[in-house]
Amino acid sequence: MVLLLLVPSRATAPKFEPSFEHVTYGSALKLTHGPTQYKLHSEDVRYGTGSGQRSVTGLDKRDHPGSLWLVQGGDATAASTPARGSIVACGATIRLQHVASAHYLHSHQQHRSPISQRQEVSAFEGTDDGDHWVVECAHGIQHWTREEPISLKHATTHQYLAADSQFKFNRPITGHLEIAAVGAKSDSCQWVAQEGFYVQAN
Repeated sequence: MVLLLLVPSRATAPKFEPSFEHVTYGSALKLTHGPTQYKLHSEDVRYGTGSGQRSVTGLDKRDHPGSLWLVQGGDATAASTPARGSIVACGATIRLQHVASAHYLHSHQQHRSPISQRQEVSAFEGTDDGDHWVVECAHGIQHWTREEPISLKHATTHQYLAADSQFKFNRPITGHLEIAAVGAKSDSCQWVAQEGFYVQAN
């Protein structure tokens, strides 16, 4: 039997049961940007430039449902996909589906982000290799562990999911951080799996 557990961040829950220690396929979670503590987020606001796709931003609220992302296997067409409850390995290619809209976290080399002019990151309603992200953990770590920083590298362009507090939007998403993809991995590319509905590891 698969169990679901809604778990707060480590600030209020310093320890996890062993079967909920890692990120698993089928879990819906919130990703927190390490340096700023903003959540990876999407709302029904389209970019006015670039691809015109649904925006992906950073939001400084913990309880917004628009910040939940479902962890899925990286290839929707594969004959065998990771089983629900399988632990995500470091180095695995995944897709993150925005729960509220069913769009996928996406990036593409041909479009620039609206503020910093780095590689655009959007939420895309289709499925292609622009939705594929590689989980990179600290050296020597084998599995994606909750509350530990990881980086997400875009599988096609090899750019890293990033945010920077100096790049903020005005209306209609005032105060949201721009999310973009960058070529050099740094602290700005650190993300932590925190609140969410976690599927028990099988």
